[in-house]
Amino acid sequence: MENYTNKSITLNKNIVKQVSEIKDTRWCTFDEAIELLTFEDWKIFFKDVIKKISRKYLAFVSGKMDVGKTVSINASIGKDRHNAKKQRISKDGKEARTKVKCLYSQKDYSIVRCTLDTGRTHQIRVHMAYIGYPLLNDKLYGVKSRRCTSMGLVADKIRIYHPLKEIFIEVSGKISEDLYALMKYKVREEQL
Repeated sequence: MENYTNKSITLNKNIVKQVSEIKDTRWCTFDEAIELLTFEDWKIFFKDVIKKISRKYLAFVSGKMDVGKTVSINASIGKDRHNAKKQRISKDGKEARTKVKCLYSQKDYSIVRCTLDTGRTHQIRVHMAYIGYPLLNDKLYGVKSRRCTSMGLVADKIRIYHPLKEIFIEVSGKISEDLYALMKYKVREEQL
């Protein structure tokens, strides 16, 4: 028996040749290999996979933003020391980057697409409030709106790389009727 401490993991569709920290070298089924993987193994395996995640959201925000305007927000986010439920912009926080593009605007609200380069807790909510465009009906960071009852944030397109199947999976969130009514006929399909 050989003792392997190699941290590399080689996963094939049905067979796993080597899994780290296994005392003996053997071929095993995929299901057996999954059970043998530790949290550290998964972190190593998914390190590159995380970089292949694309997250785009539609945000319904308070205030008039110029249509077509793009904004890059690079502001670190950390915990709010006064409210455990909230996050805040903090120089000591974790790096957070959001790209914003305005798709539609009226006198009191705008519809923007937010693309996340990082994934911090409440990132869009904190960043949009930080630049002066808080989300509609966001109880922590936003403003109350009579135009809709739902919070103004919807997962538009989440694209995830599935490393085992070696394909990309795209998921879209379901938009509530009240937010759809704000968007209907205003944001053209090609803008989405």
